[in-house]
Amino acid sequence: EKASCFSSNFLELKFFESPHFANTFSVSRNFIQTTVVKEKIENLRNIKSDFFLATNSFCFDLKTEKEVLVLWVNPVWRLYKNDIFINSSFECPVFQDYENEIEYEDDFKNWCKKTDYLKTQNILKFQITELDDIKIFFEDESILETFKYDEDETWYIQDYENH
Repeated sequence: EKASCFSSNFLELKFFESPHFANTFSVSRNFIQTTVVKEKIENLRNIKSDFFLATNSFCFDLKTEKEVLVLWVNPVWRLYKNDIFINSSFECPVFQDYENEIEYEDDFKNWCKKTDYLKTQNILKFQITELDDIKIFFEDESILETFKYDEDETWYIQDYENH
């Protein structure tokens, strides 16, 4: 039996020369779930911006008529409006850089305040790029976007199968 196989995180193709397997093509579950999640996210429109910051990650509760999706946006991200930089994950204070916990907490709260205005905004739409980054467009023209710098995910849906 001869077999050739191409694999990636998302796609698995298998071709077998055997009477039992004739040119079998299979798409991994991960690829299908990723495609479904992308489509679901990109189809969301005009949704309330309900989030909190967990260190330098956003956690959005995206409430629709049918379900609540929990979207995590991880570093690296930046927030801007009309091409003016507002905040980024790189700007987040690092606890180890401080001698005093109070100074850290003050700087962290000030860093968080830069994103507070988004809580009054609706999210107009989501866009998933070819590089699997996400752009979130807000009604006031602010944009939150991720950009990959390594193999880590920059966004994901938490417990998607349970919703």
